[in-house]
Amino acid sequence: MRGLVLAAVGTGALAVAAALASPPLVGLYHDDGIYVGTAISLARGDGYRQPHLPGAPYQSKYPPLYPALLVAVAWLAGDDPETVGAFRWPSVLATLGALALLPGLFRRWGLGERAGWAAAAITGLSPLVLQHALFAMSEAPFLLLTVATLRLLPGPGEAASGRRVAGAAACAAGAILCRTIGVALLPALALAAWRRDRRDPRSWIPLAAGIAAAAAWTLAAGAMRAAEATRGHGPLYDYYLGYGAWVQTSPIVVAEIASANALEVWRGAGDALLGWRELRPGPWVWSPPALVAGALALGGWGRLRRAAPEAATYLGASLALILLWPFDVARFLVPLTPFFVAGGFAAAPPLLGRVRAPAWIGPALAGASALSCLAVVLARFPTASRLPLLDHAIAVEPFANSARWLRENAASGDVVVSDHDPWVWLATRRHAIPPGVFDPLWIYGKKPGEAEWEVAWEESRRLGARWVLATDEWDPNFSGLWKPRVLGDPDTFPPAIRAGPVHVYRITQR
Repeated sequence: MRGLVLAAVGTGALAVAAALASPPLVGLYHDDGIYVGTAISLARGDGYRQPHLPGAPYQSKYPPLYPALLVAVAWLAGDDPETVGAFRWPSVLATLGALALLPGLFRRWGLGERAGWAAAAITGLSPLVLQHALFAMSEAPFLLLTVATLRLLPGPGEAASGRRVAGAAACAAGAILCRTIGVALLPALALAAWRRDRRDPRSWIPLAAGIAAAAAWTLAAGAMRAAEATRGHGPLYDYYLGYGAWVQTSPIVVAEIASANALEVWRGAGDALLGWRELRPGPWVWSPPALVAGALALGGWGRLRRAAPEAATYLGASLALILLWPFDVARFLVPLTPFFVAGGFAAAPPLLGRVRAPAWIGPALAGASALSCLAVVLARFPTASRLPLLDHAIAVEPFANSARWLRENAASGDVVVSDHDPWVWLATRRHAIPPGVFDPLWIYGKKPGEAEWEVAWEESRRLGARWVLATDEWDPNFSGLWKPRVLGDPDTFPPAIRAGPVHVYRITQR
C-alpha cells in the first residue's frame, strides 16, 4: 500500500519535473494563447477581450473562469514575452489537485483502497493528462472542478452540511464557467438531488448554481456577440466570437460526425490506459490494443453505474455531447481519463474471475498499464529545445528566431497572417489574424476550395495584413490554401526570413 501511495505522489512529481523541463512556449496550442491574451486584457483593465486580433473584440466564445484565474499570473509575471511561460503553472497545480482528490473519489465509486491509489497513479501518468498539464489550457482546472464536484455531492443517506453543499455548488458552477461542456454536469446534479432527498431544498442547490452559471454566461456571451456584430469584423473573426455554424443540422452530416467520433472515443478510452498513440505508430499498431482496452474501460461503467450513478450520468452526457460535436475529440477526453481508468479497474476483476485467472494477473495488468504510460511519457519528455504537443513535437528555436525577427523588423501596427495568431501577439505584440475561415467539417474529410481562398485573401487585405508567418504546424487545409499561392507569386509574397520550418513572407499590396 505504501508503494502505491509513493507511486501516486511520484506521478505528481513527474508532472512538476515535466513543467520545469518544458520550454516557455505559450500560444502554439492556439487556445492557450486566447486564454492568456484574454487574461492579459483583463489585467490591464481593458475588459474580456482578445487583444491579439485587430480591434480587440470581446471574448464571447469561451467562459471566463480560467482567464480570470490567470489574471493573478499576469499581475505577478507581467505580460512580457520572456515571462509568458509562467501562465502554464496554474494547469500544473490544478492537475496535482485533481490527482490528490482521485483516490477518495475512486473509493466512493466502489474501488478498493489499493485500486483507488493505483488508478490515480495511472490517471496522472496517462500521456494526454500529463501533457495538458504543461499548457495554459482549461482542461486541467476543469478536471479539478468536476472531480471536486463529484467528490462533494452528498449521496443518499449522507448528511448535507452547509459547507459541503456550498462546495459542490461552487465547483459545479465553476466547471460550467470554465468549459462549455461542463453543462454535462447538470443531469448528474439533478439525479443527485432526486436520489438524496428531493424534498430537501438543500439537495437542489448545486443544480441551481449550475443552471445559474450556464444562464449567466449564455446571456453575457450573447450580449457581447450582439455588440461585436455591429463592428463589421468579417468572417475571419467568426471562430473567435462563438460557435455559430458549428452546430450541424443535416442528419447525414450528424451521423458521419457521430460515427467518426464514436470510434475516436472508443480508441481514446483505451489509449488512456496505454498512451501508445503519442508515439505516432501506424493505426494498425496502436488501434487494436486501444480498442480492447477501450472496451474494458467503457464496459466497466456497466458495473460502476450502480455505485456511482451521478458519475455515470455525467460521463454519459459528456460522451453524448462529444459524439455530436464536430471537433477533434482528444482534448475532450482529458477530463474523462479518470472515468476510463476507473472503468478498466471495475471491469477487470469479474472478467478475470470468469476465466479463473491467477490472483496476480489483475495487479500485473495494472502495473503493465502504468509502465506503458510511463514509458511513453519518458520517451516524449519535454526538453529545453522540444515541446511535445499531442502526437508530435514543436522545435523551440525556429519559433523564437522568427518572433525575434518580427519584433525587430515589423512595425508596431503591422498585422500578421498566421495559423498561430494568438502566439504571434504573445511573442511579438503584433496583431495577427487567422489564414482563413475554419470549417469544422475539414476534420471529417471536407476540403476547402477557391471560394475559401478568395475570402481568406480579401479579408487579409481588408484587415491590413503585412506579413505571413507560415509553419509546418499549420492546419493542412490552411496550408493548402496559402502555400501554392505564396510560393507561386513571389512578387506579392517576397520571402523575408526562413527559420527552419518557420517561414516569414512580406505581403505587398497590389
